[in-house]
Amino acid sequence: MGNPVLNDDCIGDLIGKRLRRQFHGRDEVVVEAVEGSPFSFMVKLSQYVKVLLVDAALAGRAVGEVILLQKDDILDHAHTFYLHGMNCAEAIMIAEKFGIRFPERFLLAGIEIGGEGPSRFYPEAGRNVFGGSLSHELERMFPVIYKKILHAALSFFPLDPVLSEVVR
Repeated sequence: MGNPVLNDDCIGDLIGKRLRRQFHGRDEVVVEAVEGSPFSFMVKLSQYVKVLLVDAALAGRAVGEVILLQKDDILDHAHTFYLHGMNCAEAIMIAEKFGIRFPERFLLAGIEIGGEGPSRFYPEAGRNVFGGSLSHELERMFPVIYKKILHAALSFFPLDPVLSEVVR
């Protein structure tokens, strides 16, 4: 998830590209970029039983911190989590109301990118916002972030031997 042309917001896309290379040739794992509104990706997610969604986060945490949330965490804190302009809990509830099946196992991995809300992505924030690259701080932390996401996936989806093999 994220916007591949916005600096730092592209981290979900970059993680996805690395996962795609790592799992190349393994039919058990599908790595896709998900774009558009949260409701449209809810429809997309309904195709799967297990989902790990990776996106940039602005949660006031330390830059590079990986925040892991399951469906119930999102619903319990409905006023807190927004994905690309729509409240995430509302997207889940609307999808369910329309009979769109939600994955049985769902984990959202938000990667803190720092900054002050949406203004973080505009030129007034005092930084170049376009280019699809990471800030020096996130670039430096990328290997650690990636490894945390792999370990989170392994612990969340413990019955997937393909993931166990990759993380070793």
